[in-house]
Amino acid sequence: MAHLNITNLHCVKTRDGFGGGGDELDIFLKIDGGAERHVSGPHRLDKSRNDENVTLNIHEPFRTEVLVRLRERNGALGGANDLDLGIQDIGPALQSARDLSFSGNNGRVVYTARIGVSA
Repeated sequence: MAHLNITNLHCVKTRDGFGGGGDELDIFLKIDGGAERHVSGPHRLDKSRNDENVTLNIHEPFRTEVLVRLRERNGALGGANDLDLGIQDIGPALQSARDLSFSGNNGRVVYTARIGVSA
């Protein structure tokens, strides 16, 4: 069985960055075709205050596929104003950790997540 490893979030462009507002990021996983679930967050990142990285320790077993979704939260979890930053499809073939990009608002909001797979 493979294990998904997410070890870092990095802010490239924030949604709420001007005036020190920062963003709150949530991570959702859908493992092997199961229901999508919230696994981590909110993680506060504020590029305007040089607070643009969050170290994570997410390790989840899977057999065939994990869909990783990032959402920027505005208000309560799952609110109507949340911004979906997209999905990355991870399979067991991804071995070395890579920075995978997530973005929304036509590229005006960009984050990367360090994601790898181990045996």
